[in-house]
Amino acid sequence: MWNLITKSSLVASVLSDSFIPAVVFLKDKVGTNDKGKDICRYEILDGQQRLTSLFEFLDDRWALHGSRQVAAEIFLYSRPS
Repeated sequence: MWNLITKSSLVASVLSDSFIPAVVFLKDKVGTNDKGKDICRYEILDGQQRLTSLFEFLDDRWALHGSRQVAAEIFLYSRPS
């Protein structure tokens, strides 16, 4: 599990439009529905820590470390219901 400084660095990178590595998914066909369309499941191959950290931040589970906290005030997020 990442520490607060590492998580904060990731969020600061997102807020400053810096490059972060892509999240890689594996698409796995698990069957077909009544209309013959594929039913698929997705697994995360790379990026689980990044996604977890970002979602925890968006859910207010932790605050940015140090002086980067000001940057979060310009970030608006509407969580879908």
